[in-house]
Amino acid sequence: MDQDALYTKAVRLREILNDLSPSSEAAQTLLAAIGPLLERAISREVSAPLERHMPGGHMVWVEESLRDFPELEEAYAQFQNEILGGR
Repeated sequence: MDQDALYTKAVRLREILNDLSPSSEAAQTLLAAIGPLLERAISREVSAPLERHMPGGHMVWVEESLRDFPELEEAYAQFQNEILGGR
């Protein structure tokens, strides 16, 4: 696992979610769901790819309005890809 790439993608995703959270309940929900995982990635505590899907994401993307934020969608996809080991 590339710790530097994971760190960079986690920081970017957290920044975008923090920026959107005051005005988007969906962003708040997603940040609450993956916040602990982001913090572990930023602290470089993730040493192996996750064996399962990332928590929280699917329902938020389907049911909420996060599709209106392409930058967030891209950052989420890049972080997810990295933390799942390219799966």
